[in-house]
Amino acid sequence: MLDVIADQARRAAVVQRRFFALVHSNDPDIRFEPVGATTVMWNSDEWLDSSRR
Repeated sequence: MLDVIADQARRAAVVQRRFFALVHSNDPDIRFEPVGATTVMWNSDEWLDSSRR
């Protein structure tokens, strides 16, 4: 699903539209494989593992 969202965001950028998605999980250990050849990163407030618990 994240690949589909990334593809749609790139398509929106081509026509100068904004598109973004927020993904929420209660699992502090969740990890994602790269999406659309881009690394999935935590937001700055949740970067440290201790901030996610």
